[in-house]
Amino acid sequence: MSISKSVYLGDFTCLSKTDRGHKIYLDTRDISLAPHIMLDGVWETWIAELVEKVVLPGMRVVEVGANVGYFTLLLAGRIGPNGSIDTFEANPSVYKNLYRSLAINGFLDRVRPHCMAVADRCGTVPFHTRLHYQGSSSLHAFDPAEVEGSLDEVKSFDATVTSLDAFFEKSLQPIDFIKMDAEGAEGLIVSGMQQLLACSPNLKIVMEYSPIQLAALGTNPQELLEELVSLKFDLFKINPSGLERVSPKDLLGEVHCEIYAERSR
Repeated sequence: MSISKSVYLGDFTCLSKTDRGHKIYLDTRDISLAPHIMLDGVWETWIAELVEKVVLPGMRVVEVGANVGYFTLLLAGRIGPNGSIDTFEANPSVYKNLYRSLAINGFLDRVRPHCMAVADRCGTVPFHTRLHYQGSSSLHAFDPAEVEGSLDEVKSFDATVTSLDAFFEKSLQPIDFIKMDAEGAEGLIVSGMQQLLACSPNLKIVMEYSPIQLAALGTNPQELLEELVSLKFDLFKINPSGLERVSPKDLLGEVHCEIYAERSR
Protein backbone atom coordinates (compact mmCIF):
# COMPACT_ATOMS: atom_id res chain seq x y z
CA MET A 1 0.00 0.00 0.00
CA SER A 2 1.41 3.40 -0.94
CA ILE A 3 1.95 6.09 1.67
CA SER A 4 -0.18 9.19 1.27
CA LYS A 5 1.47 12.63 1.40
CA SER A 6 -0.05 15.06 3.89
CA VAL A 7 0.64 18.70 4.72
CA TYR A 8 -0.23 20.29 8.07
CA LEU A 9 -1.86 23.69 7.54
CA GLY A 10 -2.31 24.73 11.17
CA ASP A 11 -5.51 25.08 13.18
CA PHE A 12 -5.87 21.26 13.45
CA THR A 13 -6.19 21.02 9.67
CA CYS A 14 -4.30 18.74 7.30
CA LEU A 15 -4.40 18.60 3.50
CA SER A 16 -3.97 15.05 2.24
CA LYS A 17 -4.71 12.94 -0.83
CA THR A 18 -6.88 9.84 -1.21
CA ASP A 19 -5.84 6.67 -3.01
CA ARG A 20 -8.08 7.83 -5.88
CA GLY A 21 -6.02 11.01 -6.25
CA HIS A 22 -8.49 13.44 -4.66
CA LYS A 23 -7.20 16.19 -2.37
CA ILE A 24 -8.97 16.17 0.99
CA TYR A 25 -9.01 18.41 4.08
CA LEU A 26 -8.93 16.59 7.43
CA ASP A 27 -9.16 17.47 11.12
CA THR A 28 -6.03 16.18 12.86
CA ARG A 29 -7.88 15.74 16.15
CA ASP A 30 -10.05 12.99 14.65
CA ILE A 31 -8.83 9.43 15.22
CA SER A 32 -11.65 7.58 13.48
CA LEU A 33 -11.07 8.29 9.77
CA ALA A 34 -8.36 10.93 9.50
CA PRO A 35 -5.27 8.84 10.40
CA HIS A 36 -6.14 6.17 7.82
CA ILE A 37 -6.60 8.71 5.04
CA MET A 38 -3.57 10.79 6.03
CA LEU A 39 -1.18 7.84 6.10
CA ASP A 40 -2.69 5.38 3.61
CA GLY A 41 -5.17 7.41 1.56
CA VAL A 42 -7.93 4.85 2.08
CA TRP A 43 -11.09 4.25 4.07
CA GLU A 44 -13.32 1.14 4.01
CA THR A 45 -11.81 -0.23 0.81
CA TRP A 46 -14.40 -3.02 0.44
CA ILE A 47 -17.19 -0.44 0.31
CA ALA A 48 -15.23 1.82 -2.03
CA GLU A 49 -14.71 -1.07 -4.46
CA LEU A 50 -18.44 -1.82 -4.48
CA VAL A 51 -19.30 1.84 -5.04
CA GLU A 52 -16.97 1.94 -8.02
CA LYS A 53 -18.80 -1.02 -9.53
CA VAL A 54 -22.40 0.13 -9.10
CA VAL A 55 -22.15 3.91 -9.51
CA LEU A 56 -21.97 4.94 -13.16
CA PRO A 57 -21.54 8.19 -15.12
CA GLY A 58 -24.64 10.37 -15.20
CA MET A 59 -26.26 8.90 -12.07
CA ARG A 60 -28.26 10.95 -9.59
CA VAL A 61 -26.94 10.26 -6.08
CA VAL A 62 -27.90 11.13 -2.51
CA GLU A 63 -25.43 10.74 0.37
CA VAL A 64 -26.42 11.13 4.02
CA GLY A 65 -23.58 11.38 6.51
CA ALA A 66 -20.82 12.61 4.20
CA ASN A 67 -18.32 13.12 7.02
CA VAL A 68 -15.01 14.40 5.61
CA GLY A 69 -16.04 13.52 2.06
CA TYR A 70 -13.90 10.50 1.17
CA PHE A 71 -16.91 8.80 -0.44
CA THR A 72 -18.33 12.09 -1.72
CA LEU A 73 -15.17 12.64 -3.75
CA LEU A 74 -15.20 9.03 -4.96
CA LEU A 75 -18.86 9.33 -6.00
CA ALA A 76 -18.26 12.68 -7.72
CA GLY A 77 -15.47 11.16 -9.76
CA ARG A 78 -17.68 8.23 -10.78
CA ILE A 79 -20.79 10.17 -11.88
CA GLY A 80 -18.88 12.67 -14.00
CA PRO A 81 -20.07 16.15 -15.03
CA ASN A 82 -23.47 14.88 -16.20
CA GLY A 83 -24.37 13.33 -12.84
CA SER A 84 -25.43 15.01 -9.61
CA ILE A 85 -25.04 14.46 -5.88
CA ASP A 86 -26.90 15.95 -2.94
CA THR A 87 -24.75 15.28 0.10
CA PHE A 88 -25.68 15.97 3.74
CA GLU A 89 -23.38 16.51 6.74
CA ALA A 90 -24.76 17.92 10.01
CA ASN A 91 -21.50 18.70 11.85
CA PRO A 92 -20.52 22.29 10.88
CA SER A 93 -16.78 21.85 11.47
CA VAL A 94 -16.69 18.64 9.41
CA TYR A 95 -18.90 20.26 6.76
CA LYS A 96 -16.36 23.08 6.38
CA ASN A 97 -13.63 20.61 5.40
CA LEU A 98 -16.06 18.70 3.15
CA TYR A 99 -16.93 21.88 1.27
CA ARG A 100 -13.30 22.88 0.83
CA SER A 101 -12.41 19.41 -0.45
CA LEU A 102 -15.18 19.58 -3.05
CA ALA A 103 -14.03 23.03 -4.09
CA ILE A 104 -10.35 22.24 -4.62
CA ASN A 105 -11.21 19.11 -6.61
CA GLY A 106 -13.52 21.06 -8.90
CA PHE A 107 -16.61 19.04 -7.94
CA LEU A 108 -19.00 21.84 -6.98
CA ASP A 109 -20.32 21.64 -10.52
CA ARG A 110 -21.97 18.31 -9.72
CA VAL A 111 -22.18 18.13 -5.90
CA ARG A 112 -24.59 20.17 -3.79
CA PRO A 113 -23.45 19.98 -0.13
CA HIS A 114 -25.95 20.67 2.66
CA CYS A 115 -25.07 21.32 6.31
CA MET A 116 -28.05 19.61 7.91
CA ALA A 117 -29.22 16.32 9.39
CA VAL A 118 -31.66 13.96 7.67
CA ALA A 119 -34.42 12.01 9.43
CA ASP A 120 -38.19 11.60 9.09
CA ARG A 121 -39.23 15.18 9.82
CA CYS A 122 -38.30 18.83 9.37
CA GLY A 123 -37.27 21.36 12.00
CA THR A 124 -34.43 21.16 14.49
CA VAL A 125 -33.06 18.22 16.48
CA PRO A 126 -30.33 17.82 19.10
CA PHE A 127 -27.10 16.72 17.40
CA HIS A 128 -24.18 15.35 19.38
CA THR A 129 -20.65 15.73 18.02
CA ARG A 130 -17.50 13.95 19.15
CA LEU A 131 -14.08 15.60 18.94
CA HIS A 132 -11.82 12.57 18.51
CA TYR A 133 -14.31 10.13 16.95
CA GLN A 134 -15.97 12.56 14.60
CA GLY A 135 -17.40 9.77 12.46
CA SER A 136 -19.55 8.72 15.42
CA SER A 137 -21.36 12.05 15.82
CA SER A 138 -25.07 11.32 15.95
CA LEU A 139 -28.67 12.28 16.66
CA HIS A 140 -28.61 9.98 19.68
CA ALA A 141 -26.97 11.00 22.94
CA PHE A 142 -23.85 9.22 24.19
CA ASP A 143 -23.30 7.32 27.40
CA PRO A 144 -21.07 9.60 29.55
CA ALA A 145 -19.09 6.56 30.71
CA GLU A 146 -18.36 5.61 27.11
CA VAL A 147 -17.20 9.14 26.31
CA GLU A 148 -15.00 9.31 29.38
CA GLY A 149 -13.57 5.86 28.74
CA SER A 150 -12.57 6.82 25.20
CA LEU A 151 -10.97 10.11 26.36
CA ASP A 152 -13.32 11.96 24.03
CA GLU A 153 -15.26 15.21 24.23
CA VAL A 154 -18.90 15.72 23.24
CA LYS A 155 -20.65 18.92 22.25
CA SER A 156 -24.35 19.17 21.44
CA PHE A 157 -26.33 21.74 19.47
CA ASP A 158 -29.67 22.09 17.69
CA ALA A 159 -29.18 21.09 14.05
CA THR A 160 -31.48 21.76 11.13
CA VAL A 161 -33.11 18.51 10.04
CA THR A 162 -35.10 17.53 6.97
CA SER A 163 -36.70 14.44 5.48
CA LEU A 164 -35.63 13.60 1.93
CA ASP A 165 -39.24 13.71 0.70
CA ALA A 166 -39.61 17.24 2.06
CA PHE A 167 -36.23 18.34 0.74
CA PHE A 168 -36.96 17.13 -2.80
CA GLU A 169 -40.70 17.93 -2.73
CA LYS A 170 -40.45 20.59 -5.45
CA SER A 171 -37.96 18.66 -7.59
CA LEU A 172 -38.93 15.03 -7.03
CA GLN A 173 -37.32 12.74 -9.58
CA PRO A 174 -35.80 9.25 -9.50
CA ILE A 175 -32.46 8.72 -7.80
CA ASP A 176 -30.10 5.93 -8.77
CA PHE A 177 -27.98 5.48 -5.65
CA ILE A 178 -28.09 6.46 -1.99
CA LYS A 179 -25.40 5.98 0.63
CA MET A 180 -26.40 6.30 4.28
CA ASP A 181 -23.94 6.33 7.16
CA ALA A 182 -25.93 8.16 9.79
CA GLU A 183 -25.11 6.42 13.08
CA GLY A 184 -28.54 4.90 13.65
CA ALA A 185 -30.71 7.41 11.76
CA GLU A 186 -31.03 5.12 8.72
CA GLY A 187 -34.48 3.92 9.76
CA LEU A 188 -35.71 7.48 10.15
CA ILE A 189 -34.25 8.39 6.77
CA VAL A 190 -36.07 5.51 5.07
CA SER A 191 -39.33 6.51 6.78
CA GLY A 192 -38.91 10.02 5.46
CA MET A 193 -38.19 9.06 1.84
CA GLN A 194 -41.25 7.03 0.87
CA GLN A 195 -42.08 9.20 -2.15
CA LEU A 196 -38.47 9.07 -3.29
CA LEU A 197 -38.47 5.27 -2.97
CA ALA A 198 -41.72 5.01 -4.92
CA CYS A 199 -40.37 6.99 -7.88
CA SER A 200 -36.93 5.32 -8.01
CA PRO A 201 -37.38 1.84 -9.55
CA ASN A 202 -33.65 1.29 -10.15
CA LEU A 203 -32.44 2.53 -6.79
CA LYS A 204 -29.36 0.96 -5.18
CA ILE A 205 -28.56 1.51 -1.50
CA VAL A 206 -25.43 1.21 0.63
CA MET A 207 -26.10 1.72 4.32
CA GLU A 208 -24.62 1.13 7.73
CA TYR A 209 -26.55 -1.43 9.80
CA SER A 210 -26.02 -1.01 13.54
CA PRO A 211 -28.94 -2.48 15.52
CA ILE A 212 -27.93 -0.82 18.80
CA GLN A 213 -27.76 2.62 17.23
CA LEU A 214 -30.96 2.08 15.24
CA ALA A 215 -32.80 1.08 18.41
CA ALA A 216 -31.42 4.13 20.23
CA LEU A 217 -33.34 6.29 17.74
CA GLY A 218 -36.55 4.25 17.91
CA THR A 219 -36.10 1.95 14.90
CA ASN A 220 -36.70 -1.79 15.09
CA PRO A 221 -33.72 -3.14 13.09
CA GLN A 222 -35.52 -6.22 11.80
CA GLU A 223 -38.56 -4.23 10.75
CA LEU A 224 -36.32 -1.87 8.78
CA LEU A 225 -34.84 -4.78 6.83
CA GLU A 226 -38.27 -6.33 6.31
CA GLU A 227 -39.55 -3.00 4.98
CA LEU A 228 -36.75 -2.94 2.39
CA VAL A 229 -37.63 -6.49 1.34
CA SER A 230 -41.31 -5.50 1.05
CA LEU A 231 -40.20 -2.71 -1.28
CA LYS A 232 -38.65 -5.35 -3.57
CA PHE A 233 -35.04 -4.91 -2.48
CA ASP A 234 -32.61 -7.82 -2.40
CA LEU A 235 -30.26 -7.57 0.58
CA PHE A 236 -26.53 -8.28 0.67
CA LYS A 237 -24.01 -8.03 3.48
CA ILE A 238 -20.86 -6.24 2.30
CA ASN A 239 -17.86 -8.29 3.36
CA PRO A 240 -14.20 -7.59 2.55
CA SER A 241 -14.34 -10.77 0.44
CA GLY A 242 -17.43 -9.66 -1.50
CA LEU A 243 -21.23 -9.57 -1.31
CA GLU A 244 -23.18 -12.17 0.68
CA ARG A 245 -26.90 -12.54 -0.07
CA VAL A 246 -28.86 -12.34 3.20
CA SER A 247 -32.39 -12.20 4.55
CA PRO A 248 -33.53 -10.16 7.57
CA LYS A 249 -33.40 -13.35 9.68
CA ASP A 250 -29.79 -13.94 8.67
CA LEU A 251 -28.83 -10.68 10.37
CA LEU A 252 -30.44 -11.50 13.71
CA GLY A 253 -27.73 -11.03 16.28
CA GLU A 254 -25.54 -8.96 13.94
CA VAL A 255 -23.72 -6.24 15.89
CA HIS A 256 -22.60 -4.07 13.01
CA CYS A 257 -22.18 -4.38 9.25
CA GLU A 258 -22.68 -2.61 5.95
CA ILE A 259 -25.60 -3.56 3.71
CA TYR A 260 -26.08 -3.28 -0.05
CA ALA A 261 -29.66 -3.33 -1.34
CA GLU A 262 -30.86 -3.30 -4.91
CA ARG A 263 -34.26 -3.68 -6.47
CA SER A 264 -35.10 -7.21 -7.63
CA ARG A 265 -34.86 -7.75 -11.37
